[in-house]
Amino acid sequence: MESSYYERFVGTTPEQIFKYFSINDNLKNSLAESYLWLSHPTDFNDPFDCYENLISYNVTGRAIEGVVKNRVPGNRHERRKQVRHYKKRSKSFKKALESTLPDIIRQQGICCFSRTHESILMWSHYADKHRGLCIGFNPRKSMTTFPLLDVKYETNFKSHDYFSDKSDALLNMLITKSED
Repeated sequence: MESSYYERFVGTTPEQIFKYFSINDNLKNSLAESYLWLSHPTDFNDPFDCYENLISYNVTGRAIEGVVKNRVPGNRHERRKQVRHYKKRSKSFKKALESTLPDIIRQQGICCFSRTHESILMWSHYADKHRGLCIGFNPRKSMTTFPLLDVKYETNFKSHDYFSDKSDALLNMLITKSED
């Protein structure tokens, strides 16, 4: 049996992971109050992070029925009417779904770590040109709430269909970065 997309990209949990920081108010507050700052994907410096085109929408009659069933209030008769309406207008249905993705992305928070504390590139980009700091964490002791996912570096992006597997499509968008 093939493992889920999620299982394939949960990395082996290392003994230590590292977080690079610029010295700023977010860092000071998180240290004083013992939390990690979660960044919004829209604030990332790489335009291909959380790239919306990594999710495709293969709109079928079944997909429309599923969305209407889960999102449209009303009785069965009213929902059937909505299904017929959207099936006739599948392009506008697809556009409406695509327009909700930026809101979903804005509601997410991501904290990025590295497996090394010796990356010149990471010190340059994320630790204020080597003026910041890097803190090591033992994820086996201190980070049990959230899964650690390895980044998937790609030269050719492949979209995943939202209706085939919503979780896999969203995960693909969150963890895929450009190799260059």
